[in-house]
Amino acid sequence: MAFVSTTVHAESFRLFYSHDGMGELEPCGCRANPMGGVIRLKNALKKQATTSPSIYVDTGNSYFESREVAGSLREPIRIQSEKLAEAHRELGLKLYVPGDKDFALGLDHFKKLVKISKITPLSLNLEERDEKTKSHFFQQEFVTKSGDTSYRFVGLHGTDLILPEELVVKNPTEALKKYLDDKPLQTNEKLIVLSELTLEKDRTLAEMFTKISLIIGSRDQAFTQTPITVGSTLIVQTSYRNQYLGIVNFSDESAPVAELMGLDESLESSPDKKLVQIIANWKKSTRKFSSISTPAAQNSSKQFQTFPSCVSCHDGIFKFWMGTPHSQALTPLLAKDQFSQPQCLTCHTLKPDRGALVLENGKKLGWTEHASFMKDLAQFTRTGTPAPKPQLEQVKQAWGAVQCENCHGPAGNHPFEGQMKKIVPETTCLKCHTEERAPSWYEGKRLKPGIVDLKKKLIQCPAG
Repeated sequence: MAFVSTTVHAESFRLFYSHDGMGELEPCGCRANPMGGVIRLKNALKKQATTSPSIYVDTGNSYFESREVAGSLREPIRIQSEKLAEAHRELGLKLYVPGDKDFALGLDHFKKLVKISKITPLSLNLEERDEKTKSHFFQQEFVTKSGDTSYRFVGLHGTDLILPEELVVKNPTEALKKYLDDKPLQTNEKLIVLSELTLEKDRTLAEMFTKISLIIGSRDQAFTQTPITVGSTLIVQTSYRNQYLGIVNFSDESAPVAELMGLDESLESSPDKKLVQIIANWKKSTRKFSSISTPAAQNSSKQFQTFPSCVSCHDGIFKFWMGTPHSQALTPLLAKDQFSQPQCLTCHTLKPDRGALVLENGKKLGWTEHASFMKDLAQFTRTGTPAPKPQLEQVKQAWGAVQCENCHGPAGNHPFEGQMKKIVPETTCLKCHTEERAPSWYEGKRLKPGIVDLKKKLIQCPAG
């Protein structure tokens, strides 16, 4: 899908932008016809290249999915962020205004990402508290020229951002006013603001500073198919997870024109060899973190049994479950080779830190074998042949797929003591069925009325 205009622009400068990539190197397998990924992004940049000067910028939250990273995920996600920084270097990313998620592993790690990617961190109002370093890391402005026109870029951060204690945020409007008082905008200059405020505050900013030509926002993850216009200022965003490449064409003859280009599968041909190698190295480096581990001792009331323990008493429910997508939740990870992504395993397994298949004889098998086992088990449940290998009776614990205890909680010593939840609250479903992972559940960013109850009825366990 692309919203790129076929109109020929007499452009003098072309700007590419992105934001809220949320750590993705390649498209998530959860979504139908997923868009995004650095390989497609590279091909889109090549396809849109012109003889005019150009620049690629990002307005933040592209290195991590959240502000906090669980202890067991820190190392694989650290590796993933560094590989993404390598990809940014190959993509030619120039300017970066970090969001609060970009500091998920701390300021020092973000500085490492800057060094790897060779990006320029930009902000007028974010600085380090340390007097020795505060004037050196975040650059206040970046200026580039095309013909007789200069393009001045500045970054702004919101005072409500949750940032490392080593950083301090000053009032953004006061910072911009001081900047323009010190360096008044000339007739042959265009001011571009890379914003970590909010869409509402971007509108207010455009009303206060009417000479701003363009504001590229983030945080809201808004999808501005048509740019928001405030006076002569354009305000744009591209949604999230790099599903679209934002493009703004500047011309000396007319107002800037903003467009979007969908990063779909048509952009996968002739992948960049360096990016292919970066992704391969990332998967190789993180695969060890998805290997079998020995679980720590648990409180008996919070102990998980996994579905093989349920079958003897709940055969009817088991057979029904084997016909649902939940039982085959490992299949998209197998198809996309995403077992190295801890973020994916969190929703596609019961407990990703417990390993995959554990047999009665003590042998342990990995996620790939687990996915194949679930596929064969589903066919065996339907037809009675052929028997899966290993056979279900040989499996002591199976930690993959979305199973009984994902929804009903840990079995503990069930059925002898304790009580599992019979009614599954809506919040349990929405932990994984988010707007980005299950877009068909939502209208824009709002959950469709009644959709959770409808979906629950489709997988509701029968009696038995």
